[in-house]
Amino acid sequence: MTKYVAVVLVVLFANFQQISAEVFGFDNSVCTYIKNSEGGPMPSWSIGYSTDVEWKMLGKKTVVDVKEFWDPIDEVRSITASIEGVTVQNIISDKHTEYYTIVNNKCTVNNLETEMIFFPDIYGLQWLTMTKDWYKIMRQTTKIQNSSTVIRSMDVDHWSSCLYVLNFDITAHVDIYFAKDWALPQNDPNVFIPVRIEVRGRINGTDSNAFHVVGDLYNFNASPPADPLNLQAPAGIFCPGKYPGKPIIKLPDSFYGIIEIVNREQSTINFQEIWYHADQKIIRYDTKTSDGSDSDPYMTILDFKTGIRYKIDKYIGNCETELVVVGDNFVKAKSLNSNNIAIMSVTEFFHLAKAYIQYVGKRLTRGILCDVWVGTYFDDSVSRNFTAEWYFAAQGWTEAVGLILQTGSFIKMDIFGGAQYPMSYQIHRMDPIEPSLSSFDLYNCFKPAQKAHVVARFSVSRGKLISQISQLYLQDILQAKLTDLAQIDSSRMTNILMEYYDGNEFYFSATLLDKAPLNNPRLIPPAIYQVPLFAAFDFLRVQIEGKWSQNVSTSTGDHVTFYGVNIVQLNYQAELTTTTAPTTPTLPYNVPTLPHPTTPHTTKVHTPPIPPSVTTERTTITPFTPTTPPTVSSTLTTQITSRRTATPKPCMCPKITCPPAQTQTPLPPSSCPPTVQEPSAKPTKLKTQMPIKQSTVTLKQPTKSNQNCSALIRQMQLAADNAKKSTTGVSKGGAAGIGIAMLIAGAVMGFILTRFYHVKWRRNNPGLINDMEDNNRY
Repeated sequence: MTKYVAVVLVVLFANFQQISAEVFGFDNSVCTYIKNSEGGPMPSWSIGYSTDVEWKMLGKKTVVDVKEFWDPIDEVRSITASIEGVTVQNIISDKHTEYYTIVNNKCTVNNLETEMIFFPDIYGLQWLTMTKDWYKIMRQTTKIQNSSTVIRSMDVDHWSSCLYVLNFDITAHVDIYFAKDWALPQNDPNVFIPVRIEVRGRINGTDSNAFHVVGDLYNFNASPPADPLNLQAPAGIFCPGKYPGKPIIKLPDSFYGIIEIVNREQSTINFQEIWYHADQKIIRYDTKTSDGSDSDPYMTILDFKTGIRYKIDKYIGNCETELVVVGDNFVKAKSLNSNNIAIMSVTEFFHLAKAYIQYVGKRLTRGILCDVWVGTYFDDSVSRNFTAEWYFAAQGWTEAVGLILQTGSFIKMDIFGGAQYPMSYQIHRMDPIEPSLSSFDLYNCFKPAQKAHVVARFSVSRGKLISQISQLYLQDILQAKLTDLAQIDSSRMTNILMEYYDGNEFYFSATLLDKAPLNNPRLIPPAIYQVPLFAAFDFLRVQIEGKWSQNVSTSTGDHVTFYGVNIVQLNYQAELTTTTAPTTPTLPYNVPTLPHPTTPHTTKVHTPPIPPSVTTERTTITPFTPTTPPTVSSTLTTQITSRRTATPKPCMCPKITCPPAQTQTPLPPSSCPPTVQEPSAKPTKLKTQMPIKQSTVTLKQPTKSNQNCSALIRQMQLAADNAKKSTTGVSKGGAAGIGIAMLIAGAVMGFILTRFYHVKWRRNNPGLINDMEDNNRY
């Protein structure tokens, strides 16, 4: 393709044209120089306008489509020509005396030396300039008003002139036609509208450079262009050397915001919610990818004081702790090809820090009129250049965000990297105030042993009311000040709650976290020494109980002073696992008091009540003298009744030792069976007989002795179980006591079963040896 060379030409006025014709070789074969004007003045051409022009290159059978825009307010004009699939745009800035030409997404800048700009030498378009430029020359030279004629079926007035252009040695005959009394779609009937311009001429006086073109004007609008895009370079085009224009709006050092990331190449939309705290060197961003690679949304916290990255599953609550490395979001290499890391500033994150930036103009995005800047920057991570555009709300637009109203809000950033579409970052709710410290919650990333739960009490002096202070502001002040007192980072205090009492007193509860679990050797500057958890609490306790005070201002400007009273540490595990007495169930029998007294004593024997009846086939049995049971500390009444009353050997209350417990409520006292003194029976010689078949014994009701002793055993087992549950273990003495108690209980049960055998079964077998029966028979 022919090399593009921009040529600036100077238009000569009438007197100078006459001299030029003699000196520089005016081409009389093109036209005859007009010495005196004839006819009336030419119609005026509107100051600002826009139009489409269809240029027909006669003899070459070529059509060139042209769009022209002229804005007298900003002193900018543009002419864009399309021919054979190639588009060439010239943008002229009369204010900054420069123009730049854009071809194939590349921009070159030149100084503006004359009013008239011709196209580069491409496809023979050297003659091409704005139609109004030809009109302005004709108004300044001699011209002839010709008779009216008809163009495109419209009545028009016709003017012509013969011109000579010095710098490019062009001699041209120019004809302009204005519509007369026609109401066109975008203009009033009384406005003269140009409808055609025809130019014939030669360059350098040679036939090879002869041209004859006719341009028909369509969609002429006699008002300044409404769309500012028509006077700007296409999106993503940076023009080196162009006048930078007004400076870009400065971004805040800290911010909160939501970024909508639109990737048109992959048809995906992602969101990032960002909390950036510059003073604390900590950043949080919440994400969920649109490709489904993560099952749950994640919260990532980058702590640049320690160089640790915490990734928390927001749904499950799991936390992964890793080192911050080059390649993570908001991370920059300390130097080129270095693995040492540092935190990105806000301007670095949005690629403004090292970019070459120039003002573009105004554009609409999301229905918001914005000031737009374009710049180019070098990305160290991929070693290549990128072009970016930044959109800020224009003057007159106000955004309500957080606690403030702001103008000049950051609206959008587009990154152009060679793909068909840019990567678009839509900025929402960008709050320039530092985010709350409670936003950086690392509670789930530490084990219970690495946490200390504390509650502090504060009082307000001089009768001031604490409710006059913003609670969120007060909470942030306390978190920052108290972590300073504890000599720890603000991120090591979390789960903050505040409770006001009586207007001049409040309680502050929080959780202190242990030092970072990892050490990042790549962090620049290195992490400072981390105070251990309980040392931090001691530092804090000494300060608060030492009447530490703090002054804050209310919304009305008054000063309020509060001071520390005391602080305590809560141990949830110790508080909630302290052994307490289990609820004693209501039982139909009495239970002996545990533990047993060391010195036994004999209790008073009560007269037993009327016993229930037990039916047997034998007659009344004569009582015998049982073995005297050991004395116990409580009373248990046992009765057994049959057609003949017999007193069984009473149940024994064992002496046991319960395992120790932190708190044990004594069980209610109960009664052991009474000690019954029976008349003694003399032993006699036993007669040995062969055993006979045992008869069936039918019991209407179990004996109360069996019932009470079974309950006693069960109660002892329950007591042992409760002791095990309420303590961390059973001592050796306790275990031995339980074992002895079970042996004694087994002996008691054996005794009862033996008595049952003798009393019930042996009665039906008189041939068997039975001392009680033998006493009655012999």
